[in-house]
Amino acid sequence: MVTSDVWIKAAINTVEKGPIDAVWRLGGQDTTARGDQVVWGHFYASPSDVTWGSENNPDLFVKMWFDVSGRVDVNFFHVSVPEIEVYSDLPNDVMYDQKGTTIMDNRYIRHEYWR
Repeated sequence: MVTSDVWIKAAINTVEKGPIDAVWRLGGQDTTARGDQVVWGHFYASPSDVTWGSENNPDLFVKMWFDVSGRVDVNFFHVSVPEIEVYSDLPNDVMYDQKGTTIMDNRYIRHEYWR
């Protein structure tokens, strides 16, 4: 998924099928009075992959903050399922620069970039 020059991806590790690619749903985007940009949305399991998958059942929330200083924060917030792999890339060269694993005991991962 490409949004504002950032490439993000999530893979949900399921009991039924092992890892499956999560589906991205853009929630919205806006600009602050100062000029910072924010993009948010969520990943979910596809109903074609697992019976519990649904666009209305978020598994991982994402907020990307594009600060006027040039810092870019990609924030992943784990919602459900035992384990979700997260990936991000800036600039988008389809080679993920950062990755991590969100689990029930560690629900938050932040990737930081400078541009």
